[in-house]
Amino acid sequence: MSRIVPWLYWFGHFLSTSLFRLLGKWRVYGRENVPRTGGAVIAANHTSYLDPPVVGGGLKRPCFYMGKKQLFEVPVLGFLIRRTGCFPVDRDHPDTKVIRFAVELLKQGNLLCIFPEGGRSPDGELMVEEAGVGPALIANRAGAPIIPAYIRGTFKSYPMGGKFPRRADISITYGEPIDTAAAGGGKASKAELQEITARVMAAIAQLGQREPGGGSGESG
Repeated sequence: MSRIVPWLYWFGHFLSTSLFRLLGKWRVYGRENVPRTGGAVIAANHTSYLDPPVVGGGLKRPCFYMGKKQLFEVPVLGFLIRRTGCFPVDRDHPDTKVIRFAVELLKQGNLLCIFPEGGRSPDGELMVEEAGVGPALIANRAGAPIIPAYIRGTFKSYPMGGKFPRRADISITYGEPIDTAAAGGGKASKAELQEITARVMAAIAQLGQREPGGGSGESG
């Protein structure tokens, strides 16, 4: 369904972070909150097509992604993203095979990025009401934590409808891990999944309200 070709992934990582530096200041905060080993879901806000490479650009280990199936129908792009850790999701018709694949990735010790809002925010604001329980479900079934993350600057640089990225300072802040395994012993109920999702969205919102520490950020 998806795999990571190491040289291609890290070449893309280099190109992405180089672009962010050309656009403005590129900073990474809270990277110590991302475990060096073991599976974890990274749940971030989503306002721009730049967001996936921002999430990966702040990490020192590879990360898999869920992406809408339409992206895989684009010539060249579909070929590349399949080989850099992205796998297709049909938002209108969820597939249990995709859920099982995602859970297995986590159990194998991989990082997996999921945008809980399900799509890009048209105004740059966090769409709390649109958040689905998918990240909580997948993390819970795998016994993995969820790491909330907040991305700044991508909406200013490349919002929905934008033709080209514009100059802007871009940063990502990774928050403290949120445990999911305790809920239901790995078989959380719908109510428990909703509670985990609410905690995750609240954590993302708090990261967005908090100014990142001045000189403590790393240049990815």
